[in-house]
Amino acid sequence: MQYSKKQGELYFIEFFRKFEICYKEFVEYCFPTFKDDFQFYGSIPHEYFFYTKDGNLNDWGMFGYRPSKSGRFDIKFEIAEPSWDLLKKEELTSLRTFSLDRILRVNDFARYPVKTIDKINTSKVDEYCVIRNWIYQFLEDDMKNLFKANED
Repeated sequence: MQYSKKQGELYFIEFFRKFEICYKEFVEYCFPTFKDDFQFYGSIPHEYFFYTKDGNLNDWGMFGYRPSKSGRFDIKFEIAEPSWDLLKKEELTSLRTFSLDRILRVNDFARYPVKTIDKINTSKVDEYCVIRNWIYQFLEDDMKNLFKANED
């Protein structure tokens, strides 16, 4: 609740801009031979669409992305009832729920228990390694698609 609407929008813009840069660098460094097979990597830069009922980013909503039609990173904030129909309407690759809290800190340690320093209690630090955990989530999606495509 500390963020005004404008501050929230600026945070989202910078967060996703940095997320794309970090994701791209991570994939290029760790998976140079597979990078072109990763869907998210192959469609960078993206356009992101954030949907909230009342335009308040402090509440929950849905966001989606698609490969950029202009060839540039872009974010759009829309006041719309978040629904799965938006996927088809905007030709989005993905649609996920979001909350500002989920972008400010990691809340899903059961699924992404990656420690900052192995065998040392760094839970407070780990809680704020948000971009790293977002990279892992999107990388996991790309890996699932890659494994599925190569099952046969």
